[in-house]
Amino acid sequence: MTEKHCSKCNKQFGCKADERGCWCENLTLSAETLVQLKADYDNCLCPECLTTFGERPEVTDDLRST
Repeated sequence: MTEKHCSKCNKQFGCKADERGCWCENLTLSAETLVQLKADYDNCLCPECLTTFGERPEVTDDLRST
C-alpha cells in the first residue's frame, strides 16, 4: 500500500492502485466523470472525495432543458 495525499482535499490515505483489491475498484464512475477527474486532478482522490463523484446522478439533456 502506498500512502498518498488526496489531490482534492490533501487528506492522507492508503492507495493500493498498484495492487489488486484497492477500495477504488468497487466504485463505479462514468467515462465522462473519469475524463473530467483526470483533467482536474493530477493524482488519486481519497475515498471520501472520490465517492462523491460516484454518487452523483447523471444529468440528462432532458433535465437540463427544464
